Amino acid sequence: MNRITAIEQKKGKSDRWSVYVDGRHCLDCSAKLSAQYDLKVGDILEPERMEQLQQADELAEAKRQAVRLLGHRARTEVDLKKRLQQKNKFAEHTVDNTVAWLAEQGYLNDTRYATDRVNSLLGRSKMGRNGLATRLIAEGVERQLARQTAEQTVTVAEERQWAHQIAQDRARQMSSKPWQTVKRNIWGYLNRRGFDSEIIWDAIQALESDPDAM
Repeated sequence: MNRITAIEQKKGKSDRWSVYVDGRHCLDCSAKLSAQYDLKVGDILEPERMEQLQQADELAEAKRQAVRLLGHRARTEVDLKKRLQQKNKFAEHTVDNTVAWLAEQGYLNDTRYATDRVNSLLGRSKMGRNGLATRLIAEGVERQLARQTAEQTVTVAEERQWAHQIAQDRARQMSSKPWQTVKRNIWGYLNRRGFDSEIIWDAIQALESDPDAM
């Protein structure tokens, strides 16, 4: 028959309702959707309408979860999709529709995310352009956008200046150590921070040609 026999508020959840069809629990939905679909005891709930209601409820819940996640911190489209699919178990089409809605509302913007993230990373410590791009890619930013953002934010001259300054500082800190040890330490540190290998080598050569800089 597919007749709605009861609509009950879920315990502890004022905005959620359980719908029973032919005496059996059929689905849960929000109070808003219950009103929107005009669900009433005694009505017939056809399978097609039931599926529409379930999909609408899942989409509404996915949007709510996505906004909550973005409230904690900015995320890339890839990261958000992964979180919604793996952690919250939403269907792929639901996640795609949610991401599209977020982009339309201005909540999701990978270009803005990349720029803000680079500035945040540089605010903590200096990094090379390769290092910045690698971090962005690891966080879900598309490779070309990641590289473009890093190169637009940090010039080659700035990266070279930072590398020379860091090399000088580390050389002074390790002044009692053998030069080969100091050189390996500088190379390893700058390399881990994503500085270009030629720029690292220039910084080390500058120290070798001017010992007073150490």
